[in-house]
Amino acid sequence: MGQRKFTLADGVVSIMNTYAANVLWHEEPLGVMAVESEGPAMAGMNLIWGSKITLEARDEGDITVERLP
Repeated sequence: MGQRKFTLADGVVSIMNTYAANVLWHEEPLGVMAVESEGPAMAGMNLIWGSKITLEARDEGDITVERLP
């Protein structure tokens, strides 16, 4: 897809590579924009909107994502 400018949560502006990707989300295929960045993988609000997320706040804790009715 090319490169885009993003403003990160700490206010830093960064140019990152973007890609068209397909994911299986709530058992359905979904086209998304993937952004190449350093650090851990993250899911944006557009992807998780309409979901319930439960996490265990500990080392190697589970994260569960469920579709809201």
